[in-house]
Amino acid sequence: MVKEANVTLINPEEAETDEELKTLIADPVAEKESDEVKKKTRMDDPRALPEYTFEFKYKDGSGKDWSGEFVSKIPTIQDRQGIGILRAQLSGGLPSNSLDPLTSELNLIIAELTFRLKERPKWAENLRAILDFGLVQALYEEVASHEAFFFGWSEAKGSGAEGA
Repeated sequence: MVKEANVTLINPEEAETDEELKTLIADPVAEKESDEVKKKTRMDDPRALPEYTFEFKYKDGSGKDWSGEFVSKIPTIQDRQGIGILRAQLSGGLPSNSLDPLTSELNLIIAELTFRLKERPKWAENLRAILDFGLVQALYEEVASHEAFFFGWSEAKGSGAEGA
């Protein structure tokens, strides 16, 4: 068998029986089917859509379970502008690099989630009132994984974050 430019040329002389000849022909077909299955699998993932519904689960340090259904969306350019403006407002107009890293990251996360979460449970209506930074960060990571998967930046795994 000789491969040239993604085409497999089969030499029938290599097969001693009809079964071996079938095997020579079947292998390239199986490879092609496998690639098609991979493509279908990615597109069947709900994160491949502009809106992604996911079940979120998190257990905080005190043992409290936080869970609920969320719908995140891929932000438009206008949404991205709003995220930037809200982030600046949360920073009190100060440059983000003048803030401590935790405050800067919290401002980013709150601004992103404010624009990207279309639906959320009641406990997540005011993310700034939550005491556990890890909870908000885990939620943001799930939303960010949606965008990464949607744009093909990452074949991100997981649906629903688990915290400790």
